[in-house]
Amino acid sequence: MVVLPDWIAFRLWYGDGSNYTGKSYADWRDAPVSDVQVVVFYLKNLDWRGDHEKVTYNGLDYYAMDRHGKVTSSVEDITEVAGHILSGSSINFNKYVEILEAANRDNGEGWLIPKRPKSKYLKGED
Repeated sequence: MVVLPDWIAFRLWYGDGSNYTGKSYADWRDAPVSDVQVVVFYLKNLDWRGDHEKVTYNGLDYYAMDRHGKVTSSVEDITEVAGHILSGSSINFNKYVEILEAANRDNGEGWLIPKRPKSKYLKGED
């Protein structure tokens, strides 16, 4: 069983590219239960950019959370997980990579942290 330190939110990514965001066990219980491809937990700690540190789970058959926020996962054995269970599924590899890359890019901007102003230097302006 994995106990994540001070997670404050999660985002679930599904095989159709959609996602579901939550901040509590109740939200986890309300999430769609099948076709989960990636689970990202956002932690209380911030990284050097000011983004929340993340823990990512992907490519598993079962993801579960109990009412205390303890998270478990398993590749094949449902008896290894405890709590409310969400299930993964196999999808086209290219689609899976696309979803995983989107999940890795997501820093919570716009839903967990405020949107940041874009730098004029990133746009190629002088």
